[in-house]
Amino acid sequence: MKNVLLLGASGLISPYIIPGLETDYNLKLADIKPHPDGIPVDMVDVRDYDQVLEAVQGMDAVMNFTVLRHDETLSFHVNTWGAYNVMKAVAATGIKKVIHSGPAQTLDWYKHDMEIPVDAPHAPTTDYYFITKHLSNEIVKSFARVHQIHTVCYLFQ
Repeated sequence: MKNVLLLGASGLISPYIIPGLETDYNLKLADIKPHPDGIPVDMVDVRDYDQVLEAVQGMDAVMNFTVLRHDETLSFHVNTWGAYNVMKAVAATGIKKVIHSGPAQTLDWYKHDMEIPVDAPHAPTTDYYFITKHLSNEIVKSFARVHQIHTVCYLFQ
């Protein structure tokens, strides 16, 4: 089985995807808070490069589902700087597969439309959270291109 680091394992999305992943992957769960179901998680703060670098050791892939919305300074550090630390650690260790979560980058601009096409251009709002996640996607794309890392960035609509 492949070793996969799941950052943000205690968040809003990860608890729902873990059951579907754990039968096919050796998951290493990490977050800064306990898992809502009491599942053991490693305490890893994506704002700390050394913690991220240690967490990615021996992994075949990384899923970054970390997010913070409620505090402007912390949200920048987690969403943007955290994405930088994850991709820097991935590049440093030679990991070639990353899944990164992003925001609804088209929804606000197209909310008058009944159906948003899959190829709609990104249209981030001026909302601070959305900007931090948009910047994180640009960081991920830059590292993916320069270091040939196969990367999927989920955009929610």
